[in-house]
Amino acid sequence: MGDGGPAPPELGALRAHVAGTSAGDGPRGLGGSGPWAPAAWRTALEALFLGAAPGAGREADDLVFLVRGVGEGGAAAGAPPEGWEVLWEVLVRRRGPAALLDLGQGVDWTRSFYLNVVLQARYQLTVALCQGADLERHRAGLAGPATPLMKVTRRVYASPSRVSVDPAAASGRAEAPPQPAYPDVFFFVPDFTDAFGDVVAARPSDQCLCVLLSCTGCGALDPGVAGGGGGAGGKWKKVCVFSGFVSQERLCGALDLRPGGGGRLFGGLLGGARGAPSPHLVRLQGPNNKGNAEVAVTEMPATRADRDTGEEGPAEGRGLLRRLGQAVAAGAGGGAPSGLQCCIMNVSIPWYHLASDLVLKGG
Repeated sequence: MGDGGPAPPELGALRAHVAGTSAGDGPRGLGGSGPWAPAAWRTALEALFLGAAPGAGREADDLVFLVRGVGEGGAAAGAPPEGWEVLWEVLVRRRGPAALLDLGQGVDWTRSFYLNVVLQARYQLTVALCQGADLERHRAGLAGPATPLMKVTRRVYASPSRVSVDPAAASGRAEAPPQPAYPDVFFFVPDFTDAFGDVVAARPSDQCLCVLLSCTGCGALDPGVAGGGGGAGGKWKKVCVFSGFVSQERLCGALDLRPGGGGRLFGGLLGGARGAPSPHLVRLQGPNNKGNAEVAVTEMPATRADRDTGEEGPAEGRGLLRRLGQAVAAGAGGGAPSGLQCCIMNVSIPWYHLASDLVLKGG
């Protein structure tokens, strides 16, 4: 940075910090200042997020995010009195010379640095259907990765704010203003029905819903930006930050749609009510309690699957929809349900899990 200020941490030092906290307190320990003084973390933030415009291949963001500790009394506090719990708020500033002015007390420069690393990275969300038996063989080391029956991938954006949506609302838009999500980072899919409407798990079947969130680039940690790093060619290695799957049987269980369960959530629809099927919100816990995902699950009647077995629509989805139609024709009669439409609405992950994955696995 020049001017005789403290040098910002380099990527190798960041990895040592993350690895050290992971071996001790786990990723939560990233909130500590580690081997650097707060001034060094501030310098790192200024160098990577408030300095010159990002170079080629790195996306510009005109916002910078600052994490400030707030004591139980409501006032910003650097070192709260003993027995007080520190709450955290995220300040959002426009990038520029005045971004760090008039911040008051209590800014945690370590947390602020890592939060900007996470929020200003690039992400993609992949939703797929796979055979449960193939997934189990892969987990047991008996086979390679399962081949998806179909998959849909969308770009998503990280945010420190949470958006609440009623999946049954016609508009699919937020019902209330965004709310603070920190320490979680929120990935919202505003057009989730259009994005994942073709993801329909057949029932009964061995199909599973798979959700993967990956970081496809991180400007702050790109080789040559954070000092050192990621190997020849400077290519960012795609990092999976959330991966999990759930069977359609368990989804049916969550909605009481198991054989003999009565399908009570869809009683009106199954009784012959007119109109489109109504989605219901299902929350899925991530593996090892690492975050969660919210899914709008809709029971699809047989007539819908029959209509969708034509040759129109995305190529990846045609084969699945055709198989659904065949399953309906072979075993399900009349208005019997043929599948569960699964539209991922959002994924939420604590910032320290994301920061740990990006620093240790990226580059």
